[in-house]
Amino acid sequence: MNYDFFEPEKLMEVQAYIHNHWKENHTLSKSKDVFDWLYHNDTEQHYNMMYADDSVGISSVLGYIPASKWDANNDANWLALWSTKAGSNNGLALLLKYMSTHRGQFIGILGLSDAARNIYRSLGFCTGEMIQHLLVNDSLTDYELLQGATRQRENAEKLGCNSDNETTLTITTSVDLNCMPTSSVFPARSNEYLVRKYESPKLKDYIFISLRGESVLPLNLVALAVEVSSKKCLRIVDYAGDIESLGRYTSRLKELAVSDEYEYVEFMSNQPCNLQANGWIQASDDFYAPIYFAPFVTDRKVIEYAYRPKENCTSPVYLVKGDGDQERP
Repeated sequence: MNYDFFEPEKLMEVQAYIHNHWKENHTLSKSKDVFDWLYHNDTEQHYNMMYADDSVGISSVLGYIPASKWDANNDANWLALWSTKAGSNNGLALLLKYMSTHRGQFIGILGLSDAARNIYRSLGFCTGEMIQHLLVNDSLTDYELLQGATRQRENAEKLGCNSDNETTLTITTSVDLNCMPTSSVFPARSNEYLVRKYESPKLKDYIFISLRGESVLPLNLVALAVEVSSKKCLRIVDYAGDIESLGRYTSRLKELAVSDEYEYVEFMSNQPCNLQANGWIQASDDFYAPIYFAPFVTDRKVIEYAYRPKENCTSPVYLVKGDGDQERP
């Protein structure tokens, strides 16, 4: 039997399922705060997670995150935790039921197993790998987080930096509400979205960056500084504004990397952008940065995505690192 959501009193049973049948000691099986951040429906007072059960309890779960949870005007829908016990076929039934109730709407997923990718592809979803864009701090002489940095730094120096020098960068402790974003991509992210998803919950120590220029559209960035053995990087996880303007702010971001001794600034998306023309480098097997830090994994990994576009939407789809459940602690 399938259910569209579950009530608060069932939370412990769902967390036990996650611990026993998905990932042992996962943060979602232990932290109510993280679970609520992603799945609690504050309006209806239930959890946005479908489940199916059998004679011995829960057999499958499918978490869903309407972006309207953080901004009523953002109509993107994200699927997240999807798990089925061995021997059960209820997981696919949950997915098909969710799709049937969200016809014509955008549905996106970040982080896919091989099996999930093949299922989404067979259902007509667009699939691919997120692109890791890296802005190298070329004032350093050695790198520990970056792999292949020295040779690629030389290539970046040859490319030069064509960004606009008449720009400013401001680090703030909260989202700059005076920086008014405009966007021509889908989903359109607002300042309210950034505040409610990243600033207010205080689940991580995010850095908020306000970028402005007289002839450049403004941007608000959400970033996370990561440190491993005294080596640091800055990862841009989300934004509000015209993301195509990011390359115009390269000089300011490089200055920040130098002053704070970040090895690099990272921005991940499904789009190639115009960043390479402004000195950013696209990751490859010969040059890349880690994407998993807890635990720390130095091997090259990629994040795969799948999405079904919104019906009659002509705006380009722009996915970033923070979409879905990817920024859970």
